[in-house]
Amino acid sequence: MATGDNYRSLMYLFYVPHNTISVLVKETCQAICDEYSELVNNPTTADGWKEIADVYSRRWNFHHALGALDGKHIRIKTPPDAGSTYYNYKGYNSFVLLALVDGDYKFRWVQLGATGSCPDSQLP
Repeated sequence: MATGDNYRSLMYLFYVPHNTISVLVKETCQAICDEYSELVNNPTTADGWKEIADVYSRRWNFHHALGALDGKHIRIKTPPDAGSTYYNYKGYNSFVLLALVDGDYKFRWVQLGATGSCPDSQLP
């Protein structure tokens, strides 16, 4: 995912068929989310949220910010009988990885698995 290479170029790098890579990428993302879900936590008090806002204010000069949100379309092989469910506006099939980080680059929230056809306004 970090390289942005397609599965066909990655198959030569890892000596794994491209259709297997599409399965491995999704399984790896899910394993990362499962393993680190306990570390991804949010403050439960107003003071905790104010500390996050203070970091953004001091370090990045973004006042009253509580997180930076971004998403990434992860290219996949179309599942059987999926139709256009995973087909995104970029012209390929994908699922969406969405993450929120604080001013110290710590993950505060991660969501994985929305279908590629899901518009940004409907992502949870």
